[in-house]
Amino acid sequence: MELYRSVLANASDSSVNIISIGFLTNTAELLRSTAADTSSMSGPDLVSSRVKELVIMGGEYPSGWEFNFGGYDSTSTHFVLSHWPRSVPITFSGGELGGNIDSGQDLRSHAPPDSPVLAAYEWYVGRCSTTRRSRDPITTLYGILGLNGFAELGIKAPFAYANAVGYNSITFGERVECLGE
Repeated sequence: MELYRSVLANASDSSVNIISIGFLTNTAELLRSTAADTSSMSGPDLVSSRVKELVIMGGEYPSGWEFNFGGYDSTSTHFVLSHWPRSVPITFSGGELGGNIDSGQDLRSHAPPDSPVLAAYEWYVGRCSTTRRSRDPITTLYGILGLNGFAELGIKAPFAYANAVGYNSITFGERVECLGE
């Protein structure tokens, strides 16, 4: 949360995309934060003024259970989706995206032994494999390029469409709450 506050305090207005590929614990803490030494602004005020978009790898669409939302810290997911400033858009990259696309499978044969990418995949996946489903890389790619950035690079976008409607529901025991309608 302190890193978020520091980065946002030193950023220009509407210049930061936050890309979340795990639990929303730190993002929730940012929203709960008050004015501090790094900024005289509260967390919600920093987000409202400095964040252009929040891109989340989470949920499963059109419906289903996904670990980043329903796993270890569903309370933070609920808090972020309930308290995120409405003026800052959220894009959800569901668990079904990239679930059938593998990344890193040929790294050992194509990357130099001292490659940081190879090392990252070996650390993340485990030394016996570098193959990983592409949910997180697809979310990160969208968070950096958006839907139009591919054309600027002269390549065809791997994303066919996006929409601006929908909702997420979070189940707490017997109670279901719909958020983001």
